[in-house]
Amino acid sequence: MKLDPSFVYSRANLYDHYTTKGQPEYCLMIALFHQCRLVLHASLVPKLSGVPAMNGIPVEVIRLSARLSLQSSRALSQLAADMLTLQWDAAQIAPFLGYCLYASACIHTACITSSNEQLAMSARSNLASSMALLETMRPYWAILDCLVSPVTMF
Repeated sequence: MKLDPSFVYSRANLYDHYTTKGQPEYCLMIALFHQCRLVLHASLVPKLSGVPAMNGIPVEVIRLSARLSLQSSRALSQLAADMLTLQWDAAQIAPFLGYCLYASACIHTACITSSNEQLAMSARSNLASSMALLETMRPYWAILDCLVSPVTMF
């Protein structure tokens, strides 16, 4: 079973759903997919979850989960960057998308201290995109002040 091409994420599809079809639900669908994947996989990675590794979980599984949670974090940051490019009306952004960007920002914050310089640099760039869109949401999402301070110290 294949996903209809109009639902696969691309800037063109985001633009089409937002401007032509007037459907902000498209970005929520994309965010929901990546948020689920991020949370499920980050829970297996000690550095991302804050929980020690469970006995019996192979290192390969932890590495795969780290890679997949990072991919979804990057995808959420790319969505944020694309929404900023489109000058998306922050009043129309669902708080759930803000929560997804917050989770993404937390993953990027954990990666900033990586000894892998390329990963750390990418994390900074992605964190900046997520934080920039979150900042536009500040007037419409009161809880943002409580959430943002832990991730802005980097």
